[in-house]
Amino acid sequence: MRCYLDLLQQILEHGEEVPTGAFLPSQNRQPHALTILGAQFRHDLATGFPAVTTKKFYFESMVKEILWFLRGETNTETLGCGIWDQWAGKDGRPEGECGPIYGATWRHWNYLTPGCPLMSVGGAFDQVTHLVEDLKAVAADPYNRARRRIILTGWNPPLVPLMGLPPCHTLAQFLPTNGRLNCHCFWRSIDAPVGMPFNIGQYAFLTHLFAGVAGLKPGVLVASVTDLHIYDNQHDMVREQLSRAPLPHPQLEIDPEVWQRAPDFTVEQVRSLTPEMFRLKGYSSYGPLRCEVAV
Repeated sequence: MRCYLDLLQQILEHGEEVPTGAFLPSQNRQPHALTILGAQFRHDLATGFPAVTTKKFYFESMVKEILWFLRGETNTETLGCGIWDQWAGKDGRPEGECGPIYGATWRHWNYLTPGCPLMSVGGAFDQVTHLVEDLKAVAADPYNRARRRIILTGWNPPLVPLMGLPPCHTLAQFLPTNGRLNCHCFWRSIDAPVGMPFNIGQYAFLTHLFAGVAGLKPGVLVASVTDLHIYDNQHDMVREQLSRAPLPHPQLEIDPEVWQRAPDFTVEQVRSLTPEMFRLKGYSSYGPLRCEVAV
């Protein structure tokens, strides 16, 4: 994760200070942030899973969130952890409801979750099902024109105002090359100390999953970020993290039963998967680093 640590250092040394629309509840204020434009992270998944080691990485929560998205769900009652609690049930939405966030856009494009005042137009569209179909088609025929068109997007413009939190990771393109599946994801805005390690893990995990269903090996993960920032209440935490030497990458282990239960990764098949089917082998890290999350 040296690339990630270098980005933290770059923000501290060269970031531009800007006001933000985020809010720190305990301090009753909107923090400033140091930000850089157009940052990029790159990691070859063949060298190991990019779990941050200079602080604790909450792998189980990450898996629970991705499976929640892949089930097409948007209510925190079925999530299994509290990472979306601060955005749930707000702005007139039912208790626990986050609005048409990732799960809705990935699996039910144009579907509106309960409490949303807009009408759905044109029915629901399952992006993940079509993505998996295209991956398998390209794996069977490398000349298939879908190879450079395998895209998953969470940004549905008319529904953004109805989301508890507009998508930070807005789009991912999956590109098969010579038996490996690469992923290039685009993030509009990421909190580098807290959000970025989690999102890196998510797209590394998704790349492993989609590679597996298509009979491919995981390839290179690239993330391009428009606004990569550190909030003003995070500086001490970041300096502590930068003082720690990174430890070796772990390996992602996936039970073979996953591919038997979910050969096409339909919503119904994903419901049969559990977080216990996924493990990080050889993961060790320094202790956790905590700060208040700006919302």
